[in-house]
Amino acid sequence: MIPFTYKISLEKFHQEVGSLIKLRRGKMSQAKLAQAIGLTRTSVNNIEHGRQRILLDTLLMISDILNVKMVNLLPKHFKVLKTVKDQIPKGTSESLVRFIEEVQGS
Repeated sequence: MIPFTYKISLEKFHQEVGSLIKLRRGKMSQAKLAQAIGLTRTSVNNIEHGRQRILLDTLLMISDILNVKMVNLLPKHFKVLKTVKDQIPKGTSESLVRFIEEVQGS
């Protein structure tokens, strides 16, 4: 298992991720974002309010649509331990390795 440090609860983490998505969404409607990522508007609303956990691939789609790095949709005080890169199994996709590197560097 890859170790993480949590300086906030998971509930608070999901609330903050949702708030960052809402902030970055700007004037784009929840309905338009939902349609682009294949979810309902209600699901987007629940994600933005921290009531629904978000899948990593959904977060990646949202970051692409909003034209922001995925790491910028994570709370600043959520950090991956420095030892994570050493624990990445061989054969891990390049995009996942880049994401881990971005999180570590943030």
